[in-house]
This record gives sequence, C-alpha cells and structure tokens, in this order.
Amino acid sequence: TSISKDIAEADANVVPVVPRLLEKMRDGVEAAKSKGGLKSKLITLTVWSAGERFQAEKNGSSASLPAKVGYAVTGSLRLKIRKMLFGSELNFCLSGGAKLSLDVAEYFVALGIPIREGYGLTETAVATNVSRADTPLGSVGPVLASDIELKLLDDDEVCFRGPNVALGYYNRKTATGKSWDEEGWFHTGDLGSLDERKNLRIVGRKKEIIVTSGGKNIAPNDIEALIKNSPLVSQVVVVGDGRKYCVALITLSDVGVSAFAKRERIADSNALHKNELIYNKIWSHVQSVNTGLASFETIKKIHILPEDFSVENGFLTPTFKVKRALVEKTFKDEIDGLYP
Repeated sequence: TSISKDIAEADANVVPVVPRLLEKMRDGVEAAKSKGGLKSKLITLTVWSAGERFQAEKNGSSASLPAKVGYAVTGSLRLKIRKMLFGSELNFCLSGGAKLSLDVAEYFVALGIPIREGYGLTETAVATNVSRADTPLGSVGPVLASDIELKLLDDDEVCFRGPNVALGYYNRKTATGKSWDEEGWFHTGDLGSLDERKNLRIVGRKKEIIVTSGGKNIAPNDIEALIKNSPLVSQVVVVGDGRKYCVALITLSDVGVSAFAKRERIADSNALHKNELIYNKIWSHVQSVNTGLASFETIKKIHILPEDFSVENGFLTPTFKVKRALVEKTFKDEIDGLYP
C-alpha cells in the first residue's frame, strides 16, 4: 500500500504529536498573553489578528482593517512562535492517537502552522487515513490507498477491509468474532461521517455514546472539546448515561490557572479547584458552550477535580486518552452529588 506523494516527500520535516500536546502548546501561548508588558501585548495582537483573518477567510468574508494591519505587522512573531514550538524545518504537524479539537487545529493553522490528522488502529496496521493539504480541518482525510476499503454501517460505525487489515486476534476466536464480520470487515467501534470527497470525520466512540434516561443519544467528545477551549480547563469528562441530564467533571490547566491566579491575585495555590472565582469563570464558559447545544445536550452542573488526569495517576492511556470508566468509578460520589 502506497501513501500519497506529498506525505511521503514531507516525511523528513513532519512533527508527529498527540492532540494533548497541541492543547498544552496552545495553553502556553495563551498564558504568555497575560503576563503583562510589551511582549504580551504583541503576542495578543499576533494571535488575535491571525484568528480574525482565519475566521474571515473561513466565512468567505474580509477581515477588518485593524486585523489586516495587525496580521501584516506581526509576521515575524508568527514565524517565531512556529519556530519556538516546532523548530525551523517544519513542513507540517501530524496529529494522531486521539481526536483533535477543531478549535485547536484552527488555532495553529491561523498562526501559519499546517496541521494534518491521521487515523488508524493496531488492527489496521496503524494508518488508514491521513488528511491532505486541501482536506477540511476536522477530518482525517480519505483512505491512504485505493485498496483500503471503508464503509459506514447504518449506525455510522466505521469499518475497514483491505490488505493492511488483520484477519483477527491470535488465538482469540470470540474476540475476533465480535470485531470481524463474515465478509472480512473490521468494525472499529468508532463513529464517523463521510463527505462528498470521501473524507472521514470521526465523531466519537460507539461505546462512549451517552443515552439519557429520556432516550436521547449524545456524543460527548465534541462537547468536551468545546469546554476544553477555556485556558483554565485541562480535561473534561461529560457524564449522563442513564441520567436525566448531563454533567461534567473538569480538571484544571496548570499553565492557564497559574496565570489566572497571578492576574487575579489568588493566594492559596493549593486549593485552586475550590476557588469560587475560578469556578465561576469556568461555569460561565460552560454556559456559553451550552448556548450552541441542543437542550438535552447542555451541561447542567460541573465539578472541578483537585488533580489533573495523567498517565502517572492512571487516568490517561499512554496516548493520552481519558479512561472514562475509571474516572466515573473513582469519582462516583462526586458525580452522584451532582444529581439531586
């Protein structure tokens, strides 16, 4: 199976990262905006003007004159940010291992840092899809080669068949039967959609779909990604399966909260997860996210946890995916407390 020419030729200058690292990088840039002084003001202007220009182009309109001027005079700073984060020889950044938030992808592309997304599983010899330069952000692109077959089931589960796909699990007949059907299609357990150009977009995990007590189906990943756009937030787990409504467990971003605490002169750094000002700031952000959601998707309550999720404390996998079942089991009392 051959991969696309542009990816092959760029291989020497590709920086592979997991989405969590990109989120941390964005948080670092955002924190630099709040340190005060001329440097912070210039970084603020750089990020703002780049974002304004990107959104205008995305919407088919023209950026405001201040944004155009700001973008023109901060070109060297955009290059400096790019070099500081990825070095001077970057061709593009390849994200994989978990779903990348659209807002994070747009943040870096606006600053002139090309982002591509890859998708695949161990059972498919890793990569099956990689986005190209002309692939819409938020998509993992088309299949890498014509002999990789892709289809969506009626419930939108993503399935693959091809020479790169394993025939089953070694000496595990029952497990193989659950993941491979009689026609040789491997069922990934991921939910997706395809556009007219066969670009695949991953929606979430089939087993992670929340079904409320009212029978509403909710994909938590996109909601979590929107909440994580706050510089104060590190990780989010939306809970609501079998419940009347959805709530969210939230962990704090060390970088973002430290900058906020310094700016607001919050003294007790050991109990920031209990600080009323930080809680209200995050809750206000969640309420803003709620305005763009269907009523049954909205987050009714939140709980801020005292410690961030990490590989070391067991709440993240080695590829920085949240172990939802473990989180919900460990913090059952906190979750139950959000439901009267």
